[in-house]
Amino acid sequence: MKKSDGILVRKYTVGFHFVILGSCMIVDFLVQLNIIVALRRNTIMTGITDIHSHILFQVDDGSPSLKTSIDILKKEYSQGVRNVICTPHYHAGECMPEGQLIEDNFQVLKKEAKEIIPEMNLFLGNEIMACNDMAQMLSSGELFTLAQTNYVLVEFYPTVIFSQMEKYISSLLNGGYIPVIAHCERYKCLRNAFKGVNNKNISHLIEMGAYLQVNVTSVFGSEHKFVSKLIDNDYLHLIASDAHSLGRRGVYWEECVNYLEKKYNEDYLNWILVENPSKILKGEYI
Repeated sequence: MKKSDGILVRKYTVGFHFVILGSCMIVDFLVQLNIIVALRRNTIMTGITDIHSHILFQVDDGSPSLKTSIDILKKEYSQGVRNVICTPHYHAGECMPEGQLIEDNFQVLKKEAKEIIPEMNLFLGNEIMACNDMAQMLSSGELFTLAQTNYVLVEFYPTVIFSQMEKYISSLLNGGYIPVIAHCERYKCLRNAFKGVNNKNISHLIEMGAYLQVNVTSVFGSEHKFVSKLIDNDYLHLIASDAHSLGRRGVYWEECVNYLEKKYNEDYLNWILVENPSKILKGEYI
């Protein structure tokens, strides 16, 4: 072999080693990056507060038993939730559980959960179907605000007209309460905001002082386009499970977070899933 051939072989050998070394460094970097991303995600996933749920047993169309309530809470916990507000329905003439029953069952659930899932914190509230006397019923203690703050979770019929929604929101604000509009993706008068019809309805409600909540399944499910538009226009404030069971109307935080991570940065996820609902627990403005 010529001397020049030996030099050529050595050059190829050295170059090959550099390629291998470079590839190893890239693989190592990617592994470390994945670890960092996982750690960051874990930080977000273990601070979630669920402000809307039907986990409290035997008070509405949600959990039928204490065991089911605990099983749902276990699933919430496994997906990063650490605070849950139990918000049984109040719907005049249809679902009107007595306040004492709600409080009694809540204390039973709270005690059981503390023994089984000690890091899970439970709070009480109502999801109120909008009615004329809800501000008075809240003031008298017949209905529950969210976690004993001035926040109130209020829902409407899907076909509610905007002027009626506006009237109910005004009545809560005038009573000193802060309205959170439950699963806002359901209301036609708000959905029309992105169809060129009444496109100021949503911004008007926010300017009044209301906050908007969507369900986790709507983030990645059939309503994802509407939810994305809410986010892109800075209209969305809260995401919640609205969990009723372990089945179709269950706990889907993991799917929700996985979807959001593909479109938005870590700061946004922390803001929408951790910071905002935590402010509700503290009674602070978002």
